[in-house]
Amino acid sequence: SALADALVGNTSLEKLVINEPTSSGWSAFSRLLCNTSTISNTHCSNHTLTQIHCYGYGEEVPSSVERYLEMNKYQEHVATTKILMHHPVFNMETFFQWKLKFLPVLLAWFHEAMSVLILEELTDGEGYRLPFGYLVGELLSECDTSKLESLDHVSQACDVLLTRKLSSVYQFVRAMPLLVVDGYCSQDLTRGSRK
Repeated sequence: SALADALVGNTSLEKLVINEPTSSGWSAFSRLLCNTSTISNTHCSNHTLTQIHCYGYGEEVPSSVERYLEMNKYQEHVATTKILMHHPVFNMETFFQWKLKFLPVLLAWFHEAMSVLILEELTDGEGYRLPFGYLVGELLSECDTSKLESLDHVSQACDVLLTRKLSSVYQFVRAMPLLVVDGYCSQDLTRGSRK
């Protein structure tokens, strides 16, 4: 547990050898690799560590830890993947302080997340699936199973992601209706004066 706590913020150590880890130690490593308490903590989780070898432990690395180690091997979108896997509802209240200035950032983030889903079908040179299959599985668990037969898995996951995007935008519009109307009206007036 102390070792896992010491690795918070690590950006260089990729491989680790430990001796006789306990179940609480494995739990701490799982939290280190993906802290799901908040979106910010998930984003700041360790995305660098890719291998843990252990001595004196009767079993392999637990699947809850191995899953995140495997994901960390593909670092380009791993933070986005972990956030989407563990945070089905985004609480936008923390971003309201920036008012509507944050909305383009949010939309760009969802655009990046959509590209992660499209990459899901890729494999690396050795034929291993990229870990985004985990993400698609998590997103599909939110779907109405009666509608799953007509769409492929990536399309279904994209539909779920689009729903999350619309929900997040709706939170902004609902919290700041006058800013949205004022922005729309001033944009409309600007267009009218150009004609």
